[in-house]
Amino acid sequence: LPPGPSTLMVQGQGDAKPRTVKLSASMTVGRAPECELRLDDTYTSQQHARLFAKNNSWFVEDLGSTNGTFVNEQKLAAPAMLQPGDKVRVGQTIMELRR
Repeated sequence: LPPGPSTLMVQGQGDAKPRTVKLSASMTVGRAPECELRLDDTYTSQQHARLFAKNNSWFVEDLGSTNGTFVNEQKLAAPAMLQPGDKVRVGQTIMELRR
């Protein structure tokens, strides 16, 4: 895993306030019960995206979702490296990487 604590602030469309999620080596994001980060968001695919650690950095990749995965409002075409403060959007849920 990348050095230092890494968390994700997750703000769903209907959430009153964001929740904090501790990142593990690889996390699938989506609506399916087997996802490590399960979202209650109808615009999110069953298995929408994956966050993973590689070469001491965090990356996100889209898993062929219907509506796409965005980093700082840029639609992903390939896995992208994340920096602290980057905002990842899946469906109507915003996730921000924090150190």
